[in-house]
Amino acid sequence: IILIPVLYLLKDSISIKELLDISSFKINFQASWKFAVATYASYPFNYLDSLLVSLFLPAEFLGSFTMGKKVYQIGKQFIENVFDPMIQKLVQFKTKMEIFKKKLRRVFAIQRVLLLISIVFIPLLFIYLNDVIILLGIDKYPFLYYLIILAYVGQVVHIAMKIKLNFIMLFYSSDLYLITNVLYGVITIASLLLFFQLPFRWIFGYSITANLFMYFYAQYIYSKHKGFKNISIS
Repeated sequence: IILIPVLYLLKDSISIKELLDISSFKINFQASWKFAVATYASYPFNYLDSLLVSLFLPAEFLGSFTMGKKVYQIGKQFIENVFDPMIQKLVQFKTKMEIFKKKLRRVFAIQRVLLLISIVFIPLLFIYLNDVIILLGIDKYPFLYYLIILAYVGQVVHIAMKIKLNFIMLFYSSDLYLITNVLYGVITIASLLLFFQLPFRWIFGYSITANLFMYFYAQYIYSKHKGFKNISIS
């Protein structure tokens, strides 16, 4: 019943003839399949780490990993909420290069400030984190101190790579969008498998390794394409 008024409202936006037109379908498919593959490929990569952890880690460590992962995800969500809208807003200025460059410099300036603040907090974590864990009553989780510190450092590296990585996926070719998404997922899982070979306390080193790899990848691609000079204007 709910679908009927929705379809009525969309009737002027949907062309049945266009939907059934094979040539139109081919054009749309060729233009969007790489974005679709990249989007769907991100789902298994996002959840595969939890599956691997449940398979390879002893039961007493699962709670600690879950707590560390929550801290990591909170940091990641915060970074994305800060920078994703800024970078996406640049799209409307990409045909106005002077404004585009000015806006982009502002985004990089905000990134540097946030990166500096996050680095300053690292020694404070070393000093006070154990006290906070005890105060919150979560000291029952083994090695949580190490997991949170490593997850935090992983997000510091995430801040450093975020702007150029998003810039590559948003403004360069669809080939790079697909390659970057798949590469990030593969490197993350490979790093996790590598850190399974080390003592559990170092497990979240995988986030640092994966983000550091993508930082250098983003630096290379961005420099190779000379930053904003080779963006797609269409």
